[in-house]
Amino acid sequence: MFKRNKFNILVTTSIMLALLVTIIVLGFSSLAASKSSSIDEFNKKQLILAERGANSIKLYLDSLTRETNAIAEAAIIKVFLKMRVVSNYRAD
Repeated sequence: MFKRNKFNILVTTSIMLALLVTIIVLGFSSLAASKSSSIDEFNKKQLILAERGANSIKLYLDSLTRETNAIAEAAIIKVFLKMRVVSNYRAD
């Protein structure tokens, strides 16, 4: 009777130990998958934010370029008109 009881305890302990090891392995596997998924999601969000920021900067620089070109054209026109006025004045 004692041997049979000892055997049952050994089998039960072995099964419980195997289940415990399985649970620990699955827990670590789940943790690794969750961590990887979280990192990928974070990286995607950061990329979206960086692209939006870059696009905003590009739009701002494009508007500055347009404004600078408009100012330069206006200055050239003023110089040209001034030269015409001076040359017309001299011709008289």
